[in-house]
Amino acid sequence: MKRHSVVALAALLILPQLAAAQSEDGLWGPHIRITPFVGIGPGFKQTGEAFVNSNNGFNVHDYEVRFASGFGMGVSGQFRFWNRFSVVGSGMWSSRGDGELIDFEDEIRYEIDGTNFWMAKAGLAMSLREVQPDLQLRRLNATVHIGPALVHDRPKVEVFTPESAARNYTYKALNFGAEAEMPISNNKLGFVLGLEDYMIFWDDAKARGRVEGYMQAFDPSVTAVVESRRSQMWMFRAGLTWRFF
Repeated sequence: MKRHSVVALAALLILPQLAAAQSEDGLWGPHIRITPFVGIGPGFKQTGEAFVNSNNGFNVHDYEVRFASGFGMGVSGQFRFWNRFSVVGSGMWSSRGDGELIDFEDEIRYEIDGTNFWMAKAGLAMSLREVQPDLQLRRLNATVHIGPALVHDRPKVEVFTPESAARNYTYKALNFGAEAEMPISNNKLGFVLGLEDYMIFWDDAKARGRVEGYMQAFDPSVTAVVESRRSQMWMFRAGLTWRFF
C-alpha cells in the first residue's frame, strides 16, 4: 500500500512537469505556417525630378506618378527555427488600374495605363506572444517581420501605350509589417490579418521609361532623365493559415 502511495505521489509530481514541457514546446506557436491570402492596396505615389531636354530647351520638372489602388492574392510561409524567431517568405500579385503622371512644371496631367506588380519577399519574423499563458487574450498571436523584397513592374499594354512605358522592370525593395492570427477550429487552422509595406527603391535608368514615354506622347522631341524618390506601397491582407506543429 505504501509502495502504491509512493508511485502515486511521484506521478503527481512528474505530470505537471510534463505538461509544462509540452506547453513550452507550443509556447511560440506552430513550427510551420502556410497562408494563402487576398489583399487590397491603396494608391501610392512615385515622386521625383525629371531633367527634360526638348525643342523648347532644357528644364527641370517636378513630377508625380500616381498608381491606382488595386487588389491581389498570394501565399506566404513561415518556419519557426528558435523560440519566438522565424524565417518568412511570400509571393504576391497585385493588379492596379489606370493612374496619372503629373508634370508640375508644365501643369499637365497624363493618364497612364495600369500595371501588374509581382512581389516576392524573404525575411525574419518575431512572435509577440506573451511568455505567460495567463496574459494571452483568446489565443490571439501576433508577429512582426522585416526583410528584403523584389517588386516586378509589368505595365498593362494597350494600343496607345508608349513603347518605353510598356517595358517590364524589377526593383529592389524593403518589406516590413505585422500580422495577427486567431486560431480556429481544431487549432490546426487560423484566421490571419496583416499589414505590410513594400518600400520601393526605384532604379532611375528604368523608372525614366514611364515618365519619358508619356511626355514624348505630348512632345516627341522630349528626352528625359529622372531622379526618383522611394515609394511606400502598403498592402492589407487577410487569409486562412494552416498550422503544422
